[in-house]
Amino acid sequence: MTFKSYQTTPVAGATSYPASNGKVWVTTDDLPKNVKYKVIEEVDVGSHWYGPATKLNPLFAKLGRKAGANAIILVKTWHQPSGFSWSAPQGHGVAVKIIEPKDFDFTTLSGGWY
Repeated sequence: MTFKSYQTTPVAGATSYPASNGKVWVTTDDLPKNVKYKVIEEVDVGSHWYGPATKLNPLFAKLGRKAGANAIILVKTWHQPSGFSWSAPQGHGVAVKIIEPKDFDFTTLSGGWY
């Protein structure tokens, strides 16, 4: 799959974190209200070619690691014409840093580690 583009948009007043090499949880869900986290940036990704939207998850995770995030939440995906395709996957999510990740069971959310 050839990726069309990606764009990250830092959130005003967000804390910046060093890049990490750990796994990132990618989910369509929001975090529960009792989970403390900081929003780092918004992430937009897209492809030039056909394929399922789940093919974007590794790219979401890659950009999350670059931002120092341990989760990408509120992922929304869709298909639209792009480049050489009439129906290429596109997506948007929010990169966050969960303050105490060891105290949170990520598997209570939809999604997976990438």
